[in-house]
Amino acid sequence: SCSGGDKLRDESSRLLYSCSGGVQRLGKEEWDAPMAIELHVGNLGNVIPGKWQIFLGMYKLESKEVNGKPAWRHAERSDLWLAFDGIGWAAQPEDRLGDRFGWLQLRHPGPPHINNGIWQAAPDDGSHWVEMPGLKCQLAEPPRPARVFTRPTPSMRLEEEGEHACEQRPPRSQPATSPHAPDKGTPSLPPPVKGYIDRAREAVAE
Repeated sequence: SCSGGDKLRDESSRLLYSCSGGVQRLGKEEWDAPMAIELHVGNLGNVIPGKWQIFLGMYKLESKEVNGKPAWRHAERSDLWLAFDGIGWAAQPEDRLGDRFGWLQLRHPGPPHINNGIWQAAPDDGSHWVEMPGLKCQLAEPPRPARVFTRPTPSMRLEEEGEHACEQRPPRSQPATSPHAPDKGTPSLPPPVKGYIDRAREAVAE
């Protein structure tokens, strides 16, 4: 039976494994489970066609173990896994996860990404295994989200200047005249002085 210290150590190990994505020493095997690995073939033109090709690509590490070893899920198809089947590694559908079943297999229990064994592929009829020397499992970097560069808009410039994009500036002062009212214009001469005409006539009469 395990002592209290061993149980606490195992529980702490599982918690660290879950929170760190699995980047730690795993049990007595002393190897790190990488965050992402990739199955790829250098030249598909020289291999047998078949369903096994959908299992190629990037796999991301999951927090769960399968048959006591790390397991990776396909980065683009969540129903495909790379997991330990009890003897070696198998690329298999989720409904057969952990079974001795798959379309790609590596008959060696060591880490799949640092393994000198030869991968095998199953043709669609499942009649036999075909060795695939060109199939490799290696470390991969998870894809980074693409950065989108946009041209600054007037509203973005306002935000950079400390103004809210939706806030409108107060309108400039406008004349009280309605825009639809006729323009009376501004007289160019001052109005005549009262009695101007009468005084003009008296001056002429004299």
